[in-house]
Amino acid sequence: MRREIGGFGLFLALLSALLVPNVAGANYVQHGYYIWQQINVTSPSTIAISYSTTSSTRLLVFDGLQYSGYANGTYRGSVYNQTVNGQGIATLNVTSGSYWDVLEAYDLPVNATLNYINVPIGAGRTVTVNRNYTYPIILSNYSLLNASFISAGPFNITEDCFSIGYNASSGYRESRFQNRGVPISLNASRPTEVYMDLNVTPALVNPLDRNISNFSAPQSIGISSYGLSNRSGKLTPYQIKTDEVEGAANIVSINAYNSSPPANVSAYGASVQLNVNLEVISRSGAEYTYWLQDVMDLDTRNQTYFLTDNIWNNTSPSGNVTNGTVNGEGTAIVSNTNNTGSPPLNTSFYVAAGNYTNYTLPLYFYPVIKVRTVSGKPVVSFGNVNASGTHYFDNVTFAIPDRDAYLLVTPYYETPSNSTYDSEFVLGGESSGELAQFSDTSAYLQMYYDRNGTMVSFPSFYIFGAGTAESAGGITTVQDGNLAHVTGGSPDFNSIIYAFNQTTIIAPPSTVSTSSTVPQQQANATTVPGQKGSGLFGSYVVEVVAIVVLILAIIGIYTERRKRKQRDNSTGLETGKPK
Repeated sequence: MRREIGGFGLFLALLSALLVPNVAGANYVQHGYYIWQQINVTSPSTIAISYSTTSSTRLLVFDGLQYSGYANGTYRGSVYNQTVNGQGIATLNVTSGSYWDVLEAYDLPVNATLNYINVPIGAGRTVTVNRNYTYPIILSNYSLLNASFISAGPFNITEDCFSIGYNASSGYRESRFQNRGVPISLNASRPTEVYMDLNVTPALVNPLDRNISNFSAPQSIGISSYGLSNRSGKLTPYQIKTDEVEGAANIVSINAYNSSPPANVSAYGASVQLNVNLEVISRSGAEYTYWLQDVMDLDTRNQTYFLTDNIWNNTSPSGNVTNGTVNGEGTAIVSNTNNTGSPPLNTSFYVAAGNYTNYTLPLYFYPVIKVRTVSGKPVVSFGNVNASGTHYFDNVTFAIPDRDAYLLVTPYYETPSNSTYDSEFVLGGESSGELAQFSDTSAYLQMYYDRNGTMVSFPSFYIFGAGTAESAGGITTVQDGNLAHVTGGSPDFNSIIYAFNQTTIIAPPSTVSTSSTVPQQQANATTVPGQKGSGLFGSYVVEVVAIVVLILAIIGIYTERRKRKQRDNSTGLETGKPK
């Protein structure tokens, strides 16, 4: 009878291996002894066995009847029988059932290890990693990766997907989401066989699922389009390329407070932000991604505000915006935000800011972000609208000769910096990643995009923004007829608000400043801080009056919208539409 190393002790070792499907471990095997593993297969599969031995051994694979005879000294054949020496990987296709793989020291004592994984037939491949190897697949969409690896020797996967070292007694399985365009590269210090199965399933960038490890309250609150709707319990995607997005806010009452605000940020500060990604395709075909922000910063105690715009580089996780990248009314500065989210510390970005203006309630804010091509380069215009028309306070030219430039909302992939391609109109802290606690706050929001010359609502909205560092507590968003109503409460992040059936709120004259004066002031993060005060405003009477004003403002909407588009056309602002 052959003598085995295995049994209960080996079984415990298998159970204790972290991230390893089945490990026999390193063993000293005397002459005439063997080590074994039981392999249970539930469907037709390829078994990949990794072995390491210091002398010639027999690698055998048995079914149940064959192994019973072998263990009792009667050889009844085998599914696989090969003499091996050193390190390597053996593969064989099997049907469902139980199998035993064996390394037998038939000649001399050896140190030996065994490991296996099993995958669907035809799914895996054996490759030799000689210094480096790139898996021949480039993701074109955001995808779910189901990966299985087993190695004959030490190796590493060092790209963005996986960054774990392996050795001869290890196997590894992982499921994770990965963005498009990321190569999967393996590296080894010496030639090593690796068996790998990589199953790729296209997926959607769900702003809730993608942040399972770090998504939690609070977030910025308002309305955001991620290119997803969910009317029947199933996510339905859509993609929007446009040259213009607009927000419309009727702020009836607002009060914000943070007892420990970031440096240079008011304890009573808040912001209302229109944010969207710009995609630029250069003439050489290179893609660039920029996060655009048209923001109203408010001091809710002194009832003052100023307008500001920011541009961040989302082309890479550590991308910068310099004065050589863009040219506008503002300048590039370095963020000293010390928060855990985006953007990272010491990232440079572009900022322009206007002067402080007093406000009374209700306050209308109608921001506009528009992109066009001028003299072969993309120009982004930041502005706002009131009843007298559209006023652009900053026109920023990018130093990239472009083939195309457009504002993008899509769930099919993330930005290169692993953020969402969304358009959001949200309330949050003033700047520098601030969390503002809101009370006695009521605001009505809408958000639209240009579709073939007509402003239309995005098809659906989540009630939070994932792209900005600022956040809000004490408020939520609910659908109120054709408006999104930001009001007191606890947000349900799964809520989705659907398309509005009317065009945007038209702000009365002089309710939004059109000043383009840009003081040379420093900023910490998403918006430019200033010297702020504190306060509280809002009442039932004001809210009723505001709603009446809103209804009256909506009556002449189509005529005014048509006039504004005609005025824009007369100034050439309709050039450079995305294809």
